[in-house]
Amino acid sequence: MLERLAKLLAISTTANAGEIGDIWHWKSIRTARFGQIDDQYVDNTYYDAKTAPEAGRKSDPKTAGGYADNTLDDKKLPKFALPGNKASPPYWI
Repeated sequence: MLERLAKLLAISTTANAGEIGDIWHWKSIRTARFGQIDDQYVDNTYYDAKTAPEAGRKSDPKTAGGYADNTLDDKKLPKFALPGNKASPPYWI
């Protein structure tokens, strides 16, 4: 399992320092109707659980607009919700 994960994360890097691969990541369900695409890139940063959990894949600096998660700063609750909103029960299929 760990060997498979290591191989998957290795493809998220470039072979040499200084190389960069440009990625346009389209989240069609979330942002297609607004004509927005996430601008990302890949460099040669290798996976490290503490310092580089996404390996070489990184997002370009966000200067405006785009998608943002609906969470408070502590990430425990939604930032925007109806008054009296309650969590849904788990659903099983």
